[in-house]
Amino acid sequence: MEKLLYTWIQDQNQRQVPLSLAIIQNKALSIINTLQNKRGENNSEETKCFSASRGWYIRFKTRYSLHKIRVQEEAASADHVAAQSFSGILKEIIESGYYSHKQIFNVDETGLFWKKMPSRTFISQEEKSMPGFKAAKDRLTLLLGSNVEGDLKLKPLLVYRSEDPRALNNYVKSTLPVIWKANPKAWVTSILFEEWFTKHFIPEVKQYCLNNNLAYKALLILDNAPGHPLRIADIDPQIKVLFLPPNTTSLLQPMDQGVIASFKAYYLRKTFSQAVKANKNDGMELRDFWKSYNILQCPSESSSTDQPNIDEITTDIVHLANRLPDIAVTADDIDDLLSSHSQELTDEDLIELEAQKKIIKNSSITYTTPKETLFGIPKYAKALTQVAESRGIAVNYKLELKEVTPRNAVFIGNGGQTVILPYTFMHVTPPMSPPTCLTKCTELASKGYLEVDKHTLQHKRYSNVFGIGDCINTPSSKTAAAVANQSNVVAQNLWNSMYGKPLIAKYDGYGACPILTSYKRGIIAEFKYDGKIAETLPFDQAKERRICFYLQNNVFPYLYWNRLLKGKWNGPGTIRKIINPFAKQTREK
Repeated sequence: MEKLLYTWIQDQNQRQVPLSLAIIQNKALSIINTLQNKRGENNSEETKCFSASRGWYIRFKTRYSLHKIRVQEEAASADHVAAQSFSGILKEIIESGYYSHKQIFNVDETGLFWKKMPSRTFISQEEKSMPGFKAAKDRLTLLLGSNVEGDLKLKPLLVYRSEDPRALNNYVKSTLPVIWKANPKAWVTSILFEEWFTKHFIPEVKQYCLNNNLAYKALLILDNAPGHPLRIADIDPQIKVLFLPPNTTSLLQPMDQGVIASFKAYYLRKTFSQAVKANKNDGMELRDFWKSYNILQCPSESSSTDQPNIDEITTDIVHLANRLPDIAVTADDIDDLLSSHSQELTDEDLIELEAQKKIIKNSSITYTTPKETLFGIPKYAKALTQVAESRGIAVNYKLELKEVTPRNAVFIGNGGQTVILPYTFMHVTPPMSPPTCLTKCTELASKGYLEVDKHTLQHKRYSNVFGIGDCINTPSSKTAAAVANQSNVVAQNLWNSMYGKPLIAKYDGYGACPILTSYKRGIIAEFKYDGKIAETLPFDQAKERRICFYLQNNVFPYLYWNRLLKGKWNGPGTIRKIINPFAKQTREK
């Protein structure tokens, strides 16, 4: 119960909802009753004994370090007196600072369940009945703002729970119509807000003033949310930050006077408009459209509103929704959906959130290999081991997969021992071998691989036979990078052999393995015979970097299809000499 209550208090505090001891006590009792009902233990002794007393609250506050959470003895109401006096203070500041309407700004945060449908639609009803994560509960936070004049709508700040969701794979975030940031709880923290203020708000205001021949200065009006640090007032002397008095947000916050509500209505209208378009042009049903609708499309819909009248937008939404087959919604359904974005977390919501945390906490990933290390070159093996540790991935060495049952994987260790590992999902890379024609041809092959000199790539017994690629027995990696180098060696030596010349071209064992370690980063291993490092780029390629991901995703496919397969790519040797001329080729021990 206390874990759920702690999550609820954090959420309420983030949304600037005043809390009192009585409110927290009532919520604690509500949560414990809901938990007991779900367990079928109505009116149990535990429920009867728990009274959410003041003593319990003090101990609870200590256990969860809630000293910074603002809790009042009594529930606070909007302070109308402070709101009235603030109007005079604001007027005086504007007049004394000579701020025009173009130079007065306001921003505010709002939550958005970006994939939520009206409750009476079949999609919403189906999702409620399904176990596990519910997309309708997936929330993000937006920071919206503009100036009083209305001619500068600030680029929205979007905070999501994931920095690199699958939908943004291969997508440059700077091209999005929002400023993309991540936080595990999808909240605008003080650090994120200060970063937005410094790197986005100030430059945007500077450029706006320059474009409009205005003196560079601005007045930014903020409420006293926990994510709005007081220290930002001292960052730029030309930006005056004015905080609203406590308990006046509902009365004075400009963005709450219809702007945020209009934005959410406009967003929903755009979403239904896309659904209608998909149904009309592609025959896509609403269920299929909703499944394909992802977080990338969400910010693309988050543009400025051009129809501030909420009633008109709601009418448009109802009209669009009812154009879809098998769906019927009313204006009340839309109003309920729009208001749900700002509602507090229910007991059921809190239980679902905690269940998701347990799933993540109880999930484990295990990597099992028959080898002694994660990689044949110690430098990269060390780097990959660190990656595995940082991701919480357990690694098993010297175990070879022998059998797979519906629930268990059976491995054999080097000593012949049997190891059985349970699984719920398994990805297997099967053992690889040369072509059958080679394994059966003992004249040319040894242990299935073509016997060649590891430098000239000429067969050891038949001078008119050369080998290249995965079928040869060289002690090198079986990669496309190796083939690129080998192809040039074979071409030169084959020509010289035909004309009775010495075989001067030598293959040095070069190979490369691009290894993606996340959706946006990777490492690139480059090496030669005897474990010699042969990195092309002028930095440590064993360190996770975005450029490694970019090369693997964009450059290497082009080289493969357009250069290597046409015989025009012989590896990065020449490039290495140009961009990394002083690189030392060292042997890894």
